[in-house]
Amino acid sequence: MRVLIADTDETSLEILQSFLWHHDYETEIASDAHECLAMINEYRPHVLVLGTGMLWGGSDGLLALLQEDSGYSNMHLILSGDSLAEFDTVPLQRPVGWLQKPFRLVDLLWRLAVLEAIVDASIDRDVDENAPAELTFNRNEFMFSR
Repeated sequence: MRVLIADTDETSLEILQSFLWHHDYETEIASDAHECLAMINEYRPHVLVLGTGMLWGGSDGLLALLQEDSGYSNMHLILSGDSLAEFDTVPLQRPVGWLQKPFRLVDLLWRLAVLEAIVDASIDRDVDENAPAELTFNRNEFMFSR
């Protein structure tokens, strides 16, 4: 599964990328919103882990672009931020999860494992026409790391 992590903290990006590579996730990183958007278009990640402190319109600017373009509708979004209050203004229909910093690496890994099952089922559904048309999961169990 392809994962893109976008955050302004470059040290954390490298740690997260190394950790996820070690757990067999194809992982790319971006340190600002311009780079993030370029990587989304080039890399086509299954999951975007987006820090709320991004430059150039912040995560709000990126979220607005992603929300408007249906070409990004298959990409799952996990937001990470310093305070749960940061997530109050985010449209609830788009993100599938939130991580409050500092978060444990295993919390991110668990969320990615759940999403990987969804992505795999989605790919299988494309091959198997008899598969269910929609896959659902309990968002309440998926939302917060604390």
